[in-house]
Amino acid sequence: MKKTRTYNLIFLCWIFLFPVITKATPDSLIYKIGKGKPGINVAFNGLNFSFMFTDNNKEKWVYYPGDNYKFALKNADDSHWKRLSTDFEINEIDSSTFKGIAWFRLHYKVSENFIGKTFMMRISHNGASEIFNDGHFLISFGNVSENPAEEVCRDPRNIFFPLTVNDTLEHVLAVRYSNTGYLKYYDKFDVSSIGFVLRFFHYPDMIEVISLSEYQRFFFIGISMFLFALALVHLMIYLFERSRKFNLYYSLFVVSLALLFLLPVLNKVIENPMTTFRLYYYGDALIPTFFMSVITLLYSLFQKKFNKYYWSCVICYAGALIMKYVFNNWSGFFHISLFFMMYISSTVGSIKAIRQKFRGAKIVGFGVLGVTIFLILSIASLLVFRENGFILAIMFSIFAILSLPLSMSVYLAYDFAGANKTLKEQIIQIEDLSVKAIKEEQEKKEILENQNQVLEEQVKERTAEIAEQNSVLENQKKEITDSIIYAKRIQQSILPAEEEFAKHLPKSFVLYMPKDIVSGDFYFLKKKGKEIFVAAADCTGHGVPGALMSMVAHEKLEDAVELNSEPGKILSLLNQGVKKTLKQSNTDNSTRDGCDIVLLRINGKEISYSGANRNLCIIRKGATTVEEIKSTKCAIGGLTSEGQVYLQHEAEMNDGDSVYLSSDGYADQFGGDKEKKLTTRKFKELLLSVQNLSMENQGKYLKDFNITWRNELEQIDDILVIGIRF
Repeated sequence: MKKTRTYNLIFLCWIFLFPVITKATPDSLIYKIGKGKPGINVAFNGLNFSFMFTDNNKEKWVYYPGDNYKFALKNADDSHWKRLSTDFEINEIDSSTFKGIAWFRLHYKVSENFIGKTFMMRISHNGASEIFNDGHFLISFGNVSENPAEEVCRDPRNIFFPLTVNDTLEHVLAVRYSNTGYLKYYDKFDVSSIGFVLRFFHYPDMIEVISLSEYQRFFFIGISMFLFALALVHLMIYLFERSRKFNLYYSLFVVSLALLFLLPVLNKVIENPMTTFRLYYYGDALIPTFFMSVITLLYSLFQKKFNKYYWSCVICYAGALIMKYVFNNWSGFFHISLFFMMYISSTVGSIKAIRQKFRGAKIVGFGVLGVTIFLILSIASLLVFRENGFILAIMFSIFAILSLPLSMSVYLAYDFAGANKTLKEQIIQIEDLSVKAIKEEQEKKEILENQNQVLEEQVKERTAEIAEQNSVLENQKKEITDSIIYAKRIQQSILPAEEEFAKHLPKSFVLYMPKDIVSGDFYFLKKKGKEIFVAAADCTGHGVPGALMSMVAHEKLEDAVELNSEPGKILSLLNQGVKKTLKQSNTDNSTRDGCDIVLLRINGKEISYSGANRNLCIIRKGATTVEEIKSTKCAIGGLTSEGQVYLQHEAEMNDGDSVYLSSDGYADQFGGDKEKKLTTRKFKELLLSVQNLSMENQGKYLKDFNITWRNELEQIDDILVIGIRF
């Protein structure tokens, strides 16, 4: 109501501001509603049967290419306007005739027998419209605007709206119409109609039109659902039995047919023109897809192999799609070629299959025959009854389309029943074989029972021997384990005690987790005057070999610290001592055992560092990154030269700064959700995350995190981490 009052206010303003000159309209140009016999409009967009008054109003509309609300008034002068059929197409007009928005006016009279009676109107278009009768606003569809950004297009082809006239005088129906996006979209989607069609219906006929429309909608939806159900059943059969590929091809064939029946239904319910354009534009591919699926299905049923004829069909199918979606030119040649290829292949294939006595070939043959008969009847209906036979021709065409899928469904059901019968016969044969097999098994069982007695005695003797051997092995294992445990005590005796760390480095922790009982990693602490030497070493191997190597390296490190106080020179002496002890001469016969080490000298707040393949990590108080001092990329011992020089670095520490010495064991552990290596980068991120904790709690946290990270995975290497805070 609010919108209607707004329109009425606009019209009153136009009446006062724009005086109009009324000119009489010639009687020949006035549309007579109710004159003549009722006509019939039939369109195959979902079988749209429409009974209506004779539709002779198209040429009686007058047209003005502009926008002015005074044109809605009954007495507006339109004598100089051009005559233009409202359902004009884009190739019929130039850009100066229609610029995206225009007014159309229709002068009409009602015959005496329709005075006071209600008749219905329906408009169909791809733009937006506002409809007025004698200056009074009736209804609008979409939002009319010459600005494409503000225009809202809508196709109200299923909406009826009433009009009642109480006299036989001349009246004016005005339509304000816009379609600003036609140049942008119509070429892309191959749509030519840019105007509108307005029809008048007698009220009882309108009820019949709506009823027929609902019936046809339910009919098409019913066929589509039936076909989709068939497709689903055969798709499931294929998924359970992949060798029967024709079930997959049949499923694709039925889906394409179901979509062909569903497309007109969607067209009836969708009012957005652009959605409808896209639907039909891409839906055009369904027809060649349907033809190609029929050919593929028939080949899978009777030919088994795809020959040259089939691949020529594939080329034709690809050509149809390329012409449509690459060159935007829907070539009828490919459509017709595919149809005849489908018809010929189905006919010839069925005849060959019947001659070769394929099981069920006659069923498919009847389907092909049905296509032929119904197509002939469809063409005959048009030739004999002409326009009156159009509905009959459509029905025969539908029967022709359904004949082939129905016959194939019957064939597949027959084939499935035959397979079940064969399966039952095979089951009976299997049961007979089972009885024979049971008898043979009983005979074998008797033979085996006799043999089992002999075997049981042999097993008892062998079990006694194995038990005796296991006892010997258990004793040997215990002796070895006891020896290793004792070796652990010896190794631990050379490591600094916790009290020694607490005395010289009160703000520190040592995380020491050997992989086995004894470890190839060792840590070192020695006070020499005012200087404190701390080291973390990772010797070659782990377990007993690693432990032996750690004893050698620890002894030589003690000697080197006694001889020198510079970390770089200490590592050089350590390298010489290890090589001398292990008699390593850099030849192929020499051992390659050695160690990686990080050595730190602390003198108050000053530190000196030197490393062999192990870096020193420093985290300043409040820092968000780890400062890493690089080591010399050369190990202790092994193939290293006796004269190897190890770089030495100096640094000044402040209160709250921390340093970390570690082997590679912590970063190399596997774990997490994806069971991947922790990596050095994540290890440094972990160190940054615990800076708010005390050093003692940092050690506990790192230990707990490692256990959680590994979950149930085995520890792959010795772990050693030393943390010191200044």
